[in-house]
Amino acid sequence: MPLPVVHISFSSSGGAGGVASILAEAQRETGRLASVYSVLSTNLRSEPLLSPRHTLAAIIDQYLVKEPGFRAPVSLFRDTVSPPMAKALSSAEVIHLHGINGIVQLSQIRSRFPDTKIVWTLHDMNPFTGACHYSLGCQGFENDCSACPAVRPTFQSKVAVALRNKASALRDMPTLSIVSPSDWLTAEAARSHVMKDFRIVTIPNPIAPVFVNPRETMKSNSTLRDYRAVVVARNLDDPVKNVRFAVETFR
Repeated sequence: MPLPVVHISFSSSGGAGGVASILAEAQRETGRLASVYSVLSTNLRSEPLLSPRHTLAAIIDQYLVKEPGFRAPVSLFRDTVSPPMAKALSSAEVIHLHGINGIVQLSQIRSRFPDTKIVWTLHDMNPFTGACHYSLGCQGFENDCSACPAVRPTFQSKVAVALRNKASALRDMPTLSIVSPSDWLTAEAARSHVMKDFRIVTIPNPIAPVFVNPRETMKSNSTLRDYRAVVVARNLDDPVKNVRFAVETFR
């Protein structure tokens, strides 16, 4: 009998949620029992009233916690706001974590599902930092995230505590497997204080079938001038992704 798989992501859309939804759909097509457990199907920016508590926590993180000059998002207070654990998780034999900020805490997974197989796909650096989703060159996540440059000084001690809590939770999750979509993110996670003792497997993100046409293949006599590169990503305007620079590089 196929194992019931539950994918957990704060939103079922966006980067992490999109991957979770694609994987769940593909698993269902192969006969597995797969579902996506999420709080939203969109995002807080477009529909802030769908979950006022999460919206308030996100506002606090963005405008009170984060250092104004830091360009990547942070999640500190949002990690403390999570809904009651869904009944759907109780029947899961595999729990696949994606973007968990605001939907579930690692301590909940550790205490409620000690024997359940856990897979965690990394979608950014937040799973192994104290708060930031991208460190932007800071190496604090290799040690203790003290004096975190991503947040105002008042909150730096909370970031260090958050990192210790993540490390402690993961140490008590013997069934955990960690997946990364890129060699770069795998290398960063492997250097981190939180995940340095784990085996991290690189598996590229899935591509939705709508982007793949098996009947169209490159002809063997194609020349370089026929080559076209198309950049596909969630939120192409995200300054952290710097897609414009990547496109200009290949021109």
